[in-house]
Amino acid sequence: MMETQPTHFWSEKQPGEDLYALLNENKNRPTPGAARVVYDVAHPQLWGGKIASYLWSKSVAAGVLLVAALFLNMGYPEEEMLFNFASPVLALVFLAITTLLLIFDLKRPDRFYYLLTKPNLRSWLVLGGYVLFLYGLLASLWLVSGITTRSISRLVLWSTAFLAVASAGYSAFLFAQAKGRDLWQSPLFLWHLLVQAITAGAAALIITGAVLGISSLLMDGLAKLLGISLLFSLAMIFGEISVAHGSEDLKRATDLLKKGALSKKFWVLVVCLGICFPLGLLLWPSGSAIPPVFASLFALLGLWTFEDLWVKAGQAVPLS
Repeated sequence: MMETQPTHFWSEKQPGEDLYALLNENKNRPTPGAARVVYDVAHPQLWGGKIASYLWSKSVAAGVLLVAALFLNMGYPEEEMLFNFASPVLALVFLAITTLLLIFDLKRPDRFYYLLTKPNLRSWLVLGGYVLFLYGLLASLWLVSGITTRSISRLVLWSTAFLAVASAGYSAFLFAQAKGRDLWQSPLFLWHLLVQAITAGAAALIITGAVLGISSLLMDGLAKLLGISLLFSLAMIFGEISVAHGSEDLKRATDLLKKGALSKKFWVLVVCLGICFPLGLLLWPSGSAIPPVFASLFALLGLWTFEDLWVKAGQAVPLS
């Protein structure tokens, strides 16, 4: 039996770096007769806060126009300020943030142009870059159409919605290319990303709509969509952490979220404050825009925290 340690006697490893060691740390005394790790070197996680922020900002960028397309298809012609102008502006701003986060996360950001001049078409980093570029073009066309003609054609509407789905979902294939990280191979991750885009899009439009003074009918519709997406998120999260796992590494990664070093943030910030509390606010029959706005803020906070924990837990299990 090998007893894991949070720190080592002879080591270059940073205290607290090994999240799985923290999970198994014996608070009382070492296991009698157990072998203990006394030498290790630092294995810093390659992906951190910038990747979590990239996933979060991309959810907002893709979600606002996806949700706008759904509601424009149902009518609401009087809400052109929100759907024809504010939505594409939000999409372009968060798309720019997403692109910058991707560039600065590269070890050599100055070589970003290689994705265009020397592309590896088997890499989802390259393919995703093309998807984001096309989505940006259509979001710009949406904005120009909204300003000049005060309407969005069906072709632009559904083409943009299709690329919004592609922009939100391609990261599942990007993460799946990290074959050694079993948590990221989850078939549910694609659906996580699509539901998260709807959550982020509805939340962003609720906050923006409250500023612009949209109708109570539209606010109610956006709040219902946010609530439905949060319920789907909750169901998929519990499905992810509760089903029987096919590998030991996957079980260890999910244990970090359920009862390990990441569990407090997971249960408090993601499940309680990021999903359950917003659902409670959305069910509050106040007739005011204040509960949906606060529900949206907490949902966005929970979404970013989930992305951060997902990235950390996927890399926490040692590869050897």
